Amino acid sequence: QHKFTISTFLSEFSEFLESVITTPHRLLIGADFNIHVNDPNNSDAKSFGDMLDDMDLKNHVSVPTHTSGHTLDLLITRSNDSILLQEPERKYFISDHAFIKVATILSKPDVTLKNITYRKTKDIRGAFKKFQDKPS
Repeated sequence: QHKFTISTFLSEFSEFLESVITTPHRLLIGADFNIHVNDPNNSDAKSFGDMLDDMDLKNHVSVPTHTSGHTLDLLITRSNDSILLQEPERKYFISDHAFIKVATILSKPDVTLKNITYRKTKDIRGAFKKFQDKPS
């Protein structure tokens, strides 16, 4: 039994989305949402879909991703983003959930190297001690 309700999740996820959709960065959210988005009679799925629509977001997974026949695992982008090179493809089930394959135009950021200079504090204390011990 979960201690959080679906309405709590929808409220908190909505707050999260409001914070990320205003950024200029590309957006790709992939997760097991555990909401039967393929069931038009499911009120939670309807609320979730309405929330995505209201925020101009799109789920790209339209095939069942769970052995029970439901679509639970989603890939969400902004509706006008074209970061997917092709629609997601259900490959095989690695547990009770399917592996979803997708190609994107996203690339790994370049590695940035930073040179940091430091001194060992032991060396500083030792030098200070030698300075104190010098006769004047």
